[in-house]
Amino acid sequence: MTVIDTSAFVKFLLQEHGWEDVLPYLTTASSPETVDLLVTESANVLWKSARSGLIEKEQVPELFSSMELLYTKRTPRPETRSTVHG
Repeated sequence: MTVIDTSAFVKFLLQEHGWEDVLPYLTTASSPETVDLLVTESANVLWKSARSGLIEKEQVPELFSSMELLYTKRTPRPETRSTVHG
């Protein structure tokens, strides 16, 4: 199992230095999982990045939409995970 934390996800999303190193872990072949707070934490990073001028404020809605799309496509939601009974 591959776990993607917020710092790795934001590195990819904002294409920060070394973002290409994250790509192999985001493929469906690696079956990435993430923490429940990824969207909240990433949105906070986007907001802070816009406030500090690291990204343009106009970029935030598109980046947020991209983030949500990646998150929902790459991580199985609890209702889709198989349950083991024993």
